[in-house]
Amino acid sequence: MTDELIIKHLLDNTSKSNERAFKWIYENYYQMILHFVTNNSGTKDDVKDVFQDALISLYNNVKRGSYRPESKLSTYFFSICKNNWFKKLRKSGRMTSLENKGYEHLKSDDNVETRIEYTEQQKLIGRLLHTIGTECGKLLKLFYFEKMRMIKIAAEMDYSSEQVAKNQKSKCMKKLRAVVMSSDDIQYQLRNSI
Repeated sequence: MTDELIIKHLLDNTSKSNERAFKWIYENYYQMILHFVTNNSGTKDDVKDVFQDALISLYNNVKRGSYRPESKLSTYFFSICKNNWFKKLRKSGRMTSLENKGYEHLKSDDNVETRIEYTEQQKLIGRLLHTIGTECGKLLKLFYFEKMRMIKIAAEMDYSSEQVAKNQKSKCMKKLRAVVMSSDDIQYQLRNSI
């Protein structure tokens, strides 16, 4: 699938087209991100988190019109993953050891625009989470905003297992997606959240 076709599928307002693009991105980019994160102090669980967050960022950037096709989509996606992973490492205090090994350090002012964009998106997403119910809102906040692992979410929310928490997260994401897709106003706000 070409970059143009992927973008076209992401811009399409049908979940079938979106899922087709997401599936293609997963099948073609996941190994690249797996290799990068695991070679830079990450685990397979970290890869899943970084990849999923990058998919959301890519989708939002395409919908908002801030994605520019000057570079290949794979390069753009990789840079989102790289920035997200290094940000996570800095927060956990593990970035220093990577810097000592000669990895490129991302200066804090390099991503000011990205941080502002992320904060505005968080506020908007917070309002959306409120509309899908207390339990779903709490679960998604714990996972996306507090970066809590599913096993801890299961304990926090009294689910019987990590798998039940994962299944509930999937249902909540579908519910959130349905709310977004059902309202042109919400889609407009998401596209113009900066």
